[in-house]
Amino acid sequence: KGKIGTVPVYPALGLRERFGERWETSEEATPLIGRDREMVALLDAWVRAQAGEGQLVTVIGDAGVGKSRLIAELIDKVASGSSVRVVRARCLSYGQEISLWLLADLLRSLFGIAEGESLEEIHAKLSAPLPSLLNRSSAETQSEALDVLGEVLGLPPGSSPVAQAGPQIRRQTLIRIMKLMLGVLSERAPIILVLEDMHWVDQASGEVLTEVLGDVPGLRMMSLVAQRPGWNAPWSEWGWTERLTLRPLREGEAALLAGAVLGGMRLSAELEHHVAERASGNPFFVEELLRALEETGGLVQRNGAMYLAPGTAERLPSTLTEVLLARLDRLEGQVRNVAQVASVIGRSFAVRLLAQVMEREQTELELPLSALQQAEIAFPRRGSDLEYVFKHVTMREVAYNTLVHKRRQQLHLDTARAIAALYPSDEYVEIIAYHYSKTEEHGEAAGWLERAGDRAAGIYANETAIANYQEARQRHEITGSAPAVLALLDEKLGVTYHTAGRYDEAIPVLERAVEAYRGIRDLDGAGRAAALLGRAYDRKGASQEGLSQVEPLVELLTWSGPSPTLAELYLTLAILFTSLGRYDDMLIAAERSAEIAEAVGDERVKARALERRGSALSFLGRNAESIPALEEVIPMLERIGDLDGLQVALGNMGEDYRLAGELEEARRYNEQAVEVSERVGNPAHIAFLLTNLAQILLTLGQWEEAGEYLERASQVLLTHSSASSFATYIPGMKGQLRLAQGEWHEAEPDLMQALRLAEASGDRQALEMIHSSLAELEILRGQPDAAVARLEPLAGQEGAFRVIIESTLGWAYLELTDVDRAAELAAGAVRRGREQEETLALVDSLRILGMVLQRQGQASEALDVFEEGLALARKLPYPYAEARILERLGRLEEAFEIFQRLGAAKDVARTEPVL
Repeated sequence: KGKIGTVPVYPALGLRERFGERWETSEEATPLIGRDREMVALLDAWVRAQAGEGQLVTVIGDAGVGKSRLIAELIDKVASGSSVRVVRARCLSYGQEISLWLLADLLRSLFGIAEGESLEEIHAKLSAPLPSLLNRSSAETQSEALDVLGEVLGLPPGSSPVAQAGPQIRRQTLIRIMKLMLGVLSERAPIILVLEDMHWVDQASGEVLTEVLGDVPGLRMMSLVAQRPGWNAPWSEWGWTERLTLRPLREGEAALLAGAVLGGMRLSAELEHHVAERASGNPFFVEELLRALEETGGLVQRNGAMYLAPGTAERLPSTLTEVLLARLDRLEGQVRNVAQVASVIGRSFAVRLLAQVMEREQTELELPLSALQQAEIAFPRRGSDLEYVFKHVTMREVAYNTLVHKRRQQLHLDTARAIAALYPSDEYVEIIAYHYSKTEEHGEAAGWLERAGDRAAGIYANETAIANYQEARQRHEITGSAPAVLALLDEKLGVTYHTAGRYDEAIPVLERAVEAYRGIRDLDGAGRAAALLGRAYDRKGASQEGLSQVEPLVELLTWSGPSPTLAELYLTLAILFTSLGRYDDMLIAAERSAEIAEAVGDERVKARALERRGSALSFLGRNAESIPALEEVIPMLERIGDLDGLQVALGNMGEDYRLAGELEEARRYNEQAVEVSERVGNPAHIAFLLTNLAQILLTLGQWEEAGEYLERASQVLLTHSSASSFATYIPGMKGQLRLAQGEWHEAEPDLMQALRLAEASGDRQALEMIHSSLAELEILRGQPDAAVARLEPLAGQEGAFRVIIESTLGWAYLELTDVDRAAELAAGAVRRGREQEETLALVDSLRILGMVLQRQGQASEALDVFEEGLALARKLPYPYAEARILERLGRLEEAFEIFQRLGAAKDVARTEPVL
């Protein structure tokens, strides 16, 4: 009525959730004073973020100095009435014990999910926007997103392949999905991401966010991180981030704030002095000090100014804690008791949980909670449950510290039992375990701590899982638990150490578990622990020690017939034999593992065992058998979501096709393997696969691109903190490339570095590859006797490099004029290359056999052999081998043109004068 034209109207849907900060919940918030410089810096950063130059600003300051207030004022300035997306999350003072708490809080903010909502509501709110949010991603990625995001929020596993993968793969998928979502959101609207109280961040959230925030510079996004001094953020060393330290207010600024708190009143000189002296410029202290003086009648108004009442100055508190304690002490006893009990629950507390802990009806708490609100100690907010929030974390800490130790323990116990009774225990298991950890109920605590460890291990929060398992074990020891209980905890602890790559710590724990299981005649448990123990030794490069642990358990369990554990033990044997270069034994163990797994219906172990079988055939040079074997197992690995096994199978398939001379297929499989490895998040394996691709490009004559792949592999491996046998292949391939380019002086140190790494890791394949390259370098330098000494011990051994080793050895004997031995080796290498369909090695073997036949004066036979090699080289294509054969045929102009195009400096220098 009274308006001209139409006026839009909006229905009120409900109460907007309030975070509970004092300026957001009080009717009259005091103005922001003394932060003009900091606000200008934040606004400048925001301008850059809007333009696509993402910003990460860490706001550092003591409790109460105004970090959250400054951030809230910035958001109020830039987000009001605009399309800015604000996402905020907060760490808990006890949240370091709860894996992915901060990330869960961030997702709740992003998807509008309130704490305490049912799993059905969480699933609905999460699944509805994902198709739109990830509309440029595949259906598989959307399915994976629902699984990994749902896992953080407590949903059960879904149906995507990654749901059945290991925790490390799910963690990497989570990071990838978070990056995708923030990228899409920042395209639609600028984002402000607020992370409060980061000094209390749980380790798992910190690790994920460190990866995710690395993408900020390319997004329309401003990330604001609030923390207290003393905590070093993982990104503090990044050159593009900014740090903003909030100092205490100056004396005049503190006086202005004090006047605002008192409704604009002027302060007397005495009051201004005391406020400046006691509060030391801390805004929260200033406010609380003046409110305390108002409550106690410590202020009097005279002549338009506010003065201290007589005798008050002597009683002024000297610390913020004293002020807050005094305010709590003035509360009526029942109200103070409610505040103390609530402080045990946390910064925020649901009313129904509080009532359960206090064994009271919710209606009985209405008056004391209203009193806390009126005293500006806690404020309400509504989600699925009515909750209250302490207006400042320091207020909660002070209330908590007023409890005597015995009562505090009892309240933690009551809280743990109340949460377990009221909420889904699977979702709240770590919170329940936290509260139990503050009690001396060792039996109950041990069970919940173990469950919390299981939850943390399942989401790759390894350090949290280890801490929970260790404490659970200590409490089980106190209560005198059975050896079987302790053995199982040691097994879980060993698994987690192994997953975290802490093999030195995993080994003694797993050895203890094996011994304990054998002591109680639980051979199945002993077998499980021994299988993992063998793999831990393998990762440490001590495969023989691993073998000594696994073989006795294989013998013991064989008497009991097929079992999942026996299948796992044989699979471990296959892995150990791989590292030891015992490929025949590897093949036998893999086939036995697959048979047992088939009998007991363990599809995961069966797929892994078949992958090892296919790889064993590859290593034995039986490519005609290995390719169909790997082709059969790849769909199995995809179906069960075993991405670890899949990346290995794809990489080995690529290598088989390379040896077979089908280079495009080899490239395709290696590129697929890189994609899977990136999903797994395994930098070492990515680097290895990039090296494989470089080797294919070297064969194809694309040497510059091969060098780029090797450089990329080196950079990827720098991100991997632990040593890896894959590191051997990068200098090995660099040496091969430089050898072909004629940079012999540079090739030698690369190859020698690779040799040292291969000897340290015991990688037989790498050793054979590197010795072959070093032998060729020695032949080219006129040192064939050194090449013979190097390769003769390797000749006759089955393996993927046998053809190239024996043909290179034949070349060395030819240079030593031992033509008969050279002919024997070269002819054998050619025969074996044809039988095993190793086309790539066959080309080089034919060249060397042709050289031998030339030396024997069999010109016609030599010509036939060279022509066969030339045809194969052109079919592959393998231009460097083609040019080397053309040179032997006397077709120097053609050879020179190829050498020059490739950049083969030594070959150019040799053929140019002849031309």
